[in-house]
Amino acid sequence: MRKFDLHTPAFRFGIIGIVLAFAASGAQAGSPFVTFDAPGASTQAGYGTFPAAINGKNVITGQFIDNSVVYHGFIGVATGTLTTFDAPGAGTSSNEGTVPTAINLSGTVTGNYIDSHSHGFVRHSDGSFETFSIATDTNPRGINDRGVVVGQADRIGFLRRATGIIKTFSVAGASTTLPVAINNNGVIAGYYYDSSDLTHGFVRAHDGTMTTFDVPGGFDHVTVAGINSAGDVVGTANNNAAYLAFVRKHDGTFAVFNPSGCPEAFGAGISFDGTVVGNCYINGDFVYHGFTRKPDGTTTMYDPPGAGTFGTFPKSVAANGKSIGYFTDGADIYHGYRLNAGH
Repeated sequence: MRKFDLHTPAFRFGIIGIVLAFAASGAQAGSPFVTFDAPGASTQAGYGTFPAAINGKNVITGQFIDNSVVYHGFIGVATGTLTTFDAPGAGTSSNEGTVPTAINLSGTVTGNYIDSHSHGFVRHSDGSFETFSIATDTNPRGINDRGVVVGQADRIGFLRRATGIIKTFSVAGASTTLPVAINNNGVIAGYYYDSSDLTHGFVRAHDGTMTTFDVPGGFDHVTVAGINSAGDVVGTANNNAAYLAFVRKHDGTFAVFNPSGCPEAFGAGISFDGTVVGNCYINGDFVYHGFTRKPDGTTTMYDPPGAGTFGTFPKSVAANGKSIGYFTDGADIYHGYRLNAGH
């Protein structure tokens, strides 16, 4: 079966962008889903629209892939208007382009753009850009409301303040350090590879204090997907036999889980109250389905209208409870969706 990769993609004041309206294709009235496509997204199998993150004002960012297999960014709301954009310097050949990864409350977006290598960008809410490179390949992954960006530069981690000051760091003994998210308290979450290519989680406090962790239960691989304002971390643990979602609370306690009927589950995002979004597949069908898990452990599984035989891939949940992700239709074309709170 196909395994889902949680981390696949994928000059100041420069901007290349087009503001376009698009039709939300989701649902009849009363449905909790809004489905959508970015203008210019390919309609070929394996390509399409890939939302990456949503903020508390319902603004979504992500990427779409065009018919030439070039990546482009978008920002907007699921029921209205999208702005498409390309970071200055982004390549225009196949498998090059612009890949947004995160957005903060003010609408500032970070991500990477690709030419022969990968570089970082920050796109401000007014459409202006800052671009930066720290190493051969620079891959921003998260941004907080203060504009602090975190990510990976070759094999080390970095944080970049809104002033442009950059600090690099690594977990002691790590061969590769991969920060993926930062909260408004400056706490960074991520994971790292050791010398045996096993992966472990880490949390880096605002003062630089590093705490590493493994998920209890015999898991030798940990990937981290996000952190909330309380410092709770979500991700996926596996032992080369099964994948399970986990939450590591800020007090160091764990919940490891898979929805009923799902042999494997993947954690993708966590809200301020501990609500988790992720996906899993049901015994026997090998189709990925989205799930929402409330702080009390109540879990609801779902698929957007029109989801096909590959499935549904949640990516992010906002403070207001709305979540986003993407799904494939029956022709394996990817479309974006927003799921409203309360589902």
